[in-house]
Amino acid sequence: LPEGIPYTRAGVVIVAMNPFQWIPQLYSFRQKKNYADYYVWKPHHFMKSARTDLPPHIYEASSLAYRGLFLEGKDQSILVSGETGAGKTETVKLLLSHLATFKYTNVAGPLSSDEGNPFVASICQTPTIEVKSKTQSQRVATRTKSHRAWKSVSLSSIQTRETDGNSVDEVNSTVTMALQTLDEHEADCRSLSEENDSINIVVQKVVDSNPLLEAFGNAKTAANDNSSRFGKYIQMQFHLKYKGSASPVCDLAGSLCKTFLLEKGRVVRHQHETGDRTFHIFYQLLAAPVWFKKSVWIGLTDAEPSSFRYVGQPVTHMIEGVNDKDCWLEVTSAMELIGIQQEEVVTLLRMLCIVLQLGNIVFGRDPRNEEGSIISSSKELQNLANLTGLSEERLLSCFTSRSLRASSENLTVPVNETRAKDVCDALAKSIYQDAFDWLVKRINDATAAEMSETGQDEGGSLGVIGLLDIFGFENYKTNHFEQLCVNHANERLQQKFIDDTFKAVQREYQEEGLDLREIKVEDNSKALQLLEGKLGLVQLLNEECVRPKGNDETFVSKVFTHNQQPGSPLFSKRTFTKSQFGVRHYADSVVYEASDFVAQNTDSIPHDVLRCMANCTNDVIRMSCQGKGDLMREKQNILMGETLWTKFRTQLDNLMDDIGNTTKRYIRCIVPNKERLVLETDLRFTGRQLHYGGIMSAVVISRESFPNRMEAQMVINRFSILASEPPMATGTEDLSESAVMLLNKVLGGAKHLKSVSKPYICGKSRIYFRRGVLELLEAKRLVSFASMATKIQRNVRYRQSLSRAIFSDKITNESLKFFPSSSPNDGAREKMENFSTQCTPSSNIDSVFIPSGSSSLVNTESAITIKDKKMENGSVQEIHRDHQLSQMPEDGSFDQTGASAQISEKKQQRVEASCCVLL
Repeated sequence: LPEGIPYTRAGVVIVAMNPFQWIPQLYSFRQKKNYADYYVWKPHHFMKSARTDLPPHIYEASSLAYRGLFLEGKDQSILVSGETGAGKTETVKLLLSHLATFKYTNVAGPLSSDEGNPFVASICQTPTIEVKSKTQSQRVATRTKSHRAWKSVSLSSIQTRETDGNSVDEVNSTVTMALQTLDEHEADCRSLSEENDSINIVVQKVVDSNPLLEAFGNAKTAANDNSSRFGKYIQMQFHLKYKGSASPVCDLAGSLCKTFLLEKGRVVRHQHETGDRTFHIFYQLLAAPVWFKKSVWIGLTDAEPSSFRYVGQPVTHMIEGVNDKDCWLEVTSAMELIGIQQEEVVTLLRMLCIVLQLGNIVFGRDPRNEEGSIISSSKELQNLANLTGLSEERLLSCFTSRSLRASSENLTVPVNETRAKDVCDALAKSIYQDAFDWLVKRINDATAAEMSETGQDEGGSLGVIGLLDIFGFENYKTNHFEQLCVNHANERLQQKFIDDTFKAVQREYQEEGLDLREIKVEDNSKALQLLEGKLGLVQLLNEECVRPKGNDETFVSKVFTHNQQPGSPLFSKRTFTKSQFGVRHYADSVVYEASDFVAQNTDSIPHDVLRCMANCTNDVIRMSCQGKGDLMREKQNILMGETLWTKFRTQLDNLMDDIGNTTKRYIRCIVPNKERLVLETDLRFTGRQLHYGGIMSAVVISRESFPNRMEAQMVINRFSILASEPPMATGTEDLSESAVMLLNKVLGGAKHLKSVSKPYICGKSRIYFRRGVLELLEAKRLVSFASMATKIQRNVRYRQSLSRAIFSDKITNESLKFFPSSSPNDGAREKMENFSTQCTPSSNIDSVFIPSGSSSLVNTESAITIKDKKMENGSVQEIHRDHQLSQMPEDGSFDQTGASAQISEKKQQRVEASCCVLL
């Protein structure tokens, strides 16, 4: 790409190449303002220059989405997709930051320097989502405030929970030393906090809560340092007022985050040899200050990642140039921001400690019963009992035995060490899922529009701009159940992209009687049929989970038995084991290892374990276990509900429904090379992604199609204001013809459209526009509103000033002498004479009706100021009029009383002003 710019455009799709480095000038406040002005605040730019004046950028997608909601009142969504490591998460964070602060880009006047403008600085620095643009010291400074509050609770927490023999004075000394270290950044923190206070708290919560989701839901993989291990659909909620008028209001009211398919299997298993890590939060917690860890659990005091089997020693403590300790400060600050109380933080973090401790439980064979098992690590069991508030005997029983009911008799049977370890791992994954779900709910409670004053404001409605950040297509050396679910989601998104971009367009053109040549697109319907069909992978795996002796090898055998028809994307090789199968996905062919598929999809917890944990002293765990017991049915002493894949498929269906009700915009993220080299492109590797991602076809169809469409009736209703004599349709069949006549008149003189051979075409009921044409019409419409408002202001001021002059009883021959008998304004003179004889003091000229849609352009503070008025030889020596014609008010409010005219207090000067206005 030219000059190292990572963005280009392929039809309606923005293509984003991952440069593998931060480019600050691309994401400055000036850039945000440029795109916001061009597409929203100053759309008259469309009338002066072509669209290519601004290069492709992701801010183009966010600006157009805001414009669609702001002017048309239609919900929007931006779908970001691509392979893992393509930069999807960073792209969504940039879009989120731009949309959250979009209102603040409507700043009048040029900005000579982003850094020199305090307002710009406050906007740019407050959303900590753009962490790469800050220095490390700034980021640490912004996070120190929340830690100081822990001093008051750290001692009591240690005293009431457990001790390790240290005195209170020693602990207090540790706390004091930690706080002294934090004081080094206090000055910077205070100054930045003052800037933060100037920003809307809703914006701050929406943007700065993101580090929490990243900490609990992201992890380092071989291909990506900050890979999202869950899918999220962020619905940014905007408060809309005066929808459809010339100056609507669109303010951020809150956000709602929907999550799905957390890869909780990563809690108990990740590939150390490839550089993978488990979720970030575990490393961040272990990198927290010692005094803080003591206040959570005494066992964390000297703990390191290698102290816990589920974590292990990581290959690095740096993620995207930031160490785990600094990331931890961001997490605690975000918790404080969204209102999580200190005791709730302890409850949440102790859930993580329970998960870590479950990983340290070691099971061995029972020497007295070869079919039974024991816990060989008594110290680890003691620590677990201390964390959960349960007795060691009860924990030992729930892990190493299982209750059965035969007729009217209850039996207890032992389980072997393998089964006991599986149960322990299942409990750890379940607790982490509960912690994640609890955190997401608290974030939504803090950011949802229903919880904010803006969202509850009357007189408007809530509009949505959705941002989809979902895991990218994955193909590793060994692919497990999680990779199959991830790739299933990507298949659904690819189908949606193809249908929205190609198939739907072709069908609509055919219905409208328009010609569009056939374009070949890679179809993934067969892959989806294999996954979701009547005898597809989802159905067969669910059946195997219900079957009493269901196993992974039987599942694979059934898959091949029922899906071997010609053209099937299922494939096998001689080297495959009995638990392996391959699928040709839209992006690549993937070989799956089905070992543990049945267990992971069942997603069950033995009844004994669930009943035991329902008595845990941790409030979140206790309530979760009790709730599961109420919602799920018991079968063979195993709580069986919906399988994991079935839940995920339902979530995908709901996601597609949410997206289907919006105007969609697509951003395709591309991995330029496998080695993650800065500004390097592997053409073959990149070309493959462009091909299967549909980018090539998008380029072809963009040359043939017209991306914007509008009903013929809407065209007439919306743009007839631009024609001096708008055509009138006499019947339904004349609507399209009338719309064409109108557009010919309006677009006939558009200079930058001369290079476009056919700016629009007419179908049976709709008008289709080339890119940029509809924006040009909307810009002309707004300019027309401004012109009308100017005329209304002129007339209102004329009538008001004339009315006040007449009622001052000073309209005499002295006032008429300003109109010489030979003046070209004889009409105005005559009009004033007639008006002075007809008007009475009871006339209500101040009450002037201003049409809706234009009234909002009239500034009630506009005035005509009269300066240095002197009478000399019967004429005015100097009269200065200062018309302050405003643009759209930022808050969208308007006043039907019209513009006021401020005239000098001297009666003689009022007469002079009135005569001057008439002239």
